[in-house]
Amino acid sequence: MAPVIDERSKESSTPTPTTTKTDIKKEVNFDFSFQHLEEIIDHSIFVVSIDSNQRLSDIKISGGGLHTIVSSENSIQLMSPIVNRDKQILFTITVTNANGKSVTKESSIKVTTYDHDLDAYRELSPRNIDKHRTKDYAVFNFGFDSIQTNETYTKTLCYPKPTDCSERDGTFTSDMHNSQTGDFNGDGWEDLVVSWAVFPHTLPSENTHSTVQIYLNDGTGRLFKDNTIYENGSPPSRHMSYRLVVADFNNDGIDDIFSGSQILMERIPGGGYIKEHEPHVLLLSNSIGSMTDASHLIENRFENFAHDASAGDINQDGYIDIFAGRQLFLNQSGKAFTDISKYLPVEWQQYSQKYPYLMSSLVDDFNNDGFDDVIAFWADNQPSQDPSYAEILLSNGTDQIAEWKVQTLPEGFFGPGRTKFNYAVASDIDLDGDLDIALAATRAEPYYVGRHIQLLMNDGQGNFTDESLNRLGHQKRSANHQDPAVASDCEQHGEGVLYVRDMNNDGYVDLVDQTGSYPKVGMCPGVRIYLNNGLGFFKEDIQSELSWVSGAQIATYDSNFWLSVRNPTQIKIQRAIPIDLDKKNNIDFVSQVFAGSFENVRFLYEIISLTKSD
Repeated sequence: MAPVIDERSKESSTPTPTTTKTDIKKEVNFDFSFQHLEEIIDHSIFVVSIDSNQRLSDIKISGGGLHTIVSSENSIQLMSPIVNRDKQILFTITVTNANGKSVTKESSIKVTTYDHDLDAYRELSPRNIDKHRTKDYAVFNFGFDSIQTNETYTKTLCYPKPTDCSERDGTFTSDMHNSQTGDFNGDGWEDLVVSWAVFPHTLPSENTHSTVQIYLNDGTGRLFKDNTIYENGSPPSRHMSYRLVVADFNNDGIDDIFSGSQILMERIPGGGYIKEHEPHVLLLSNSIGSMTDASHLIENRFENFAHDASAGDINQDGYIDIFAGRQLFLNQSGKAFTDISKYLPVEWQQYSQKYPYLMSSLVDDFNNDGFDDVIAFWADNQPSQDPSYAEILLSNGTDQIAEWKVQTLPEGFFGPGRTKFNYAVASDIDLDGDLDIALAATRAEPYYVGRHIQLLMNDGQGNFTDESLNRLGHQKRSANHQDPAVASDCEQHGEGVLYVRDMNNDGYVDLVDQTGSYPKVGMCPGVRIYLNNGLGFFKEDIQSELSWVSGAQIATYDSNFWLSVRNPTQIKIQRAIPIDLDKKNNIDFVSQVFAGSFENVRFLYEIISLTKSD
């Protein structure tokens, strides 16, 4: 039995009023006693039980950062605050009887941080913790997972172009590059899946692999890694798993996972590649409550490099199909995924200078005919007289894909052949009943410099107009910070995931843009939030103040690495994904932090929203 504080009040010394012989009752002094746990972990629910000699009308708790969940006649349910260190908090209990008389008493409870089996990695330095909690968010559940890499490479690295080669040795790193949410065990709580990317991805590695890792929600908002969710006891591993799609592929009511595989393309100095193909990843929920590795169900799964991944119902049979790496896989009732790429436009099927690989893709119903269309955002090409444009394969009200027509989309912000369509997402941005497109683009040259969001608005028939300037305004992040003639606030990397999510509970989809960030003074934050006014016009949220952890604050890994950073406390939030962790207040986040050291450790942690918008 858990220890409890049990307070029994002494009999009151208040004088009893004098009575006459006609008095038949003697007034009873109002008092109460209470009981609750002595210790509890942060952001957890506990109960204060009340025992009184009279009927009660109200119980209130104040102080200590405690949040009331619900109260009854003889008890009150509370949520403990989020703390950075174990802390004894004081609070008051005010109890009111049916006659309106109130009595107040004091108590205390020890609130401890949630402990993980990660040795000392969870420990944060007591220095510079002012950004761990703001008026809007609090750092929580720090270190629910850590990824450590110390494998070195000695081969010549050629990247981003086969001619950009370096003989400098280095260490592989892992990154929370692509992340999505879903309910992977059917308990009604939002879980997280991360495809851990490995860099440099153009060199082979022996021990450092990209995994598709699931983190389950325990029902209190805490994420944890439990590999029993996989039928074989471990997550799928590839050289480079990349884009993620979460959908119910087998129609059992539980979310499944697809991740496109970037094959190993080792670049040879002077040109050429050494290619090693690997299958895409498909995880399907099964009857025993775990996930089965069903990658073998995908036909011709070794064919192509997949920087993209998308899914939708191509033939209106009720099963979600998959499009990745210019291949279209038809879902056969969740039992097989047949390659029907031969029905796609001929130009799409084979690699060419105009149609290289896909950067991003979408599968959804953009013309409202009941059949999901296919959008291909082709990779950048060198400027030419015939550059590649993003294209939509528009359905004609039938499942005869070979008869669908191709239309071009508006050109990329940085120009044809110079724009990397890094990430795309479909949503009804302006609430007019059709799906629009939000595009996160960056430069091909200089490589991945700048970030620009394009808004392509749909007329309901699958015809799109670029209304970015009108709906988002000027975007300073798109500046070329490598050009000495261009003024820029900070360096902005163009790689990352774009999310649509209602961040402030007003019923409108907002934009959350997640990009890479670097340990440099003046670095742009890795997360930007753009709020929708309800008509599809956005303004950056500059009122909400995010919280984060700096790598210099991890006690175990305060190393010489951070001595090279002039002001590491200014390093802002890195990659983060919006997620509803605790079903309270506004949307929360999961983020990562890099602890500078030889081992290249990245820690995952949560950021809990403390406010609820009206």
